Amino acid sequence: MTNVERILVGALVGGVAGWVIESMSRGHLQWSPAWNGAPIPFTPTYAAGGALLAVAAPHLKDVPWPARALTYAAGFTIVEYGACQIDRAAGNHTWGYGPDKRSCVDLEHTLAWGALGLLGEQVLKAVDR
Repeated sequence: MTNVERILVGALVGGVAGWVIESMSRGHLQWSPAWNGAPIPFTPTYAAGGALLAVAAPHLKDVPWPARALTYAAGFTIVEYGACQIDRAAGNHTWGYGPDKRSCVDLEHTLAWGALGLLGEQVLKAVDR
């Protein structure tokens, strides 16, 4: 698989998987505000994370898993923060964490991003076969 194909697969899998995870966690189909409520089963923030994973994973393959998890946690948290800033700049407040729901990121999700990065590596390995 070429690098471009890997990035496209990462973005596609990330975008669809993110939509599924969001929908399951909320108990209903969750359509991305990026599509103005249109029922498109794809979440751009997760797609950006999937593309990032596709780029990073090959470079991290010889790094011990705890360091890879921290790298994914940091990278995906940065993606989430950036997406949140874009969301807020567009006049939305699609998500928020903390007691007042004002924070764009939180520790629990950062830890989850690290775990999802390690899981995503396995998905990419399966796709590469």
